[in-house]
Amino acid sequence: GATVPENERAESLQVMTQRAWLAAASPAEVSARRQELASEHFALAGGNSGDLASAQTDHFAIWGTVRPETLKMVGEQAEADLLRSSRVLPAKTLSAKGAAAEAFFNGKASIYVLPRRYDYSEFAQMVEQRSVPSDWESHWFYDGIQAYIAVVASDNDEPEEIAERLAAPVASLAVASRASSVPRWFADGLGHVVAASETKYDRAELAKMQSELILAVGTMDSGKEFFAGRLAPERADQIAAAVCQSFLTRERKRGFDAVIRNLEQGMPFDQAFQSGMGGTPIAYFDAWLKWVK
Repeated sequence: GATVPENERAESLQVMTQRAWLAAASPAEVSARRQELASEHFALAGGNSGDLASAQTDHFAIWGTVRPETLKMVGEQAEADLLRSSRVLPAKTLSAKGAAAEAFFNGKASIYVLPRRYDYSEFAQMVEQRSVPSDWESHWFYDGIQAYIAVVASDNDEPEEIAERLAAPVASLAVASRASSVPRWFADGLGHVVAASETKYDRAELAKMQSELILAVGTMDSGKEFFAGRLAPERADQIAAAVCQSFLTRERKRGFDAVIRNLEQGMPFDQAFQSGMGGTPIAYFDAWLKWVK
């Protein structure tokens, strides 16, 4: 006599089974499952799981075949980048320690440290069955059970370089993990906003970014084009970041904070957004487009 909610009827039995397990599992149990996945992922990418080393922080489990000092440094930089995400998420939540920190990602999030760009590309090909853009050196993935960041980081890299590569994916993963309904554009856009807030741009770079945004916006007539995936990926990324930046203005920050609170309380994304911002995501995009143009 049980019924399946309308929004779950198209999901596979495997996805529904995973969600049921996740709902009943403790953060420690999810952390253990992610440890198993780390070994599986490295084996798929051609690595020897017997050579796999790890380091632990409050929020992250770091995996790789680099030196232990490098794994520790990656973990330290990831924790620092997570704290910088207070630009978009509550600082008190981000600064939790111990069991509360492990529960933030519902189990420690994994960071896969790949020492060469080739290793990183191979990981994406074998584990995710996709190619990543040639200029990428890091990305994130989240589906509830899996929660990881893949990053290029060698024993010769400086802490600042690693922190820069981790800033956007750490923030995006933090946003995405607030609810299963969070769309990728929202998590990615806010990740780029957090990363950009730590970057110093000169006047020429700012002018170039502005002209690129104007060009991207000029190709759009309405928000429907963005949500339908009709834009080139790089232009969609620019627009998502610019829209997410607009959430943090003085006029809209209170509404944005309400969206995050609503997500934390279990509201589906569209409902959480409409309740906090006073309109649907598409309506917000259309109003933003009109203002920008």
